[in-house]
Amino acid sequence: MFELLKFERNRAAGFRRRTGEVAGFGRRVIEQDDLRVDLESGPGLRQTIPNSGDEIRETIVEFIAELDWAFLPDSSFNEYFTVEAGQEFTTVSSLTAVTMQVSGRFSLRLSHEIRYDSFAPPGVEEMDTITSASLVYAF
Repeated sequence: MFELLKFERNRAAGFRRRTGEVAGFGRRVIEQDDLRVDLESGPGLRQTIPNSGDEIRETIVEFIAELDWAFLPDSSFNEYFTVEAGQEFTTVSSLTAVTMQVSGRFSLRLSHEIRYDSFAPPGVEEMDTITSASLVYAF
């Protein structure tokens, strides 16, 4: 069982605020020493306040798939895929990351996120991408 609370603020995507609440069930479908795959799904609610216009309230269904693969002793590949489908619009997101230990407690993480949001107002693209490189410190 899981609960998920979301909060976003992204005026460039056409909304001042978006919140969501989801509860559902999940299952670990693969569990090995170096590989883990989880699937989750559940109903919820989403509230969106557009840059212009009235608040949109809707019921949604959330699907989540998460993969963690330790392909080397100090390196891992991660995929976090979500689909949030509502009556008004749908959001699909894929976050892919590779993490490699550099030295001691420090690791380098390279990630790429692709996000599709059918809510995009005129003049805003429905597809967005973010690429990042991060230095991670393990406590």
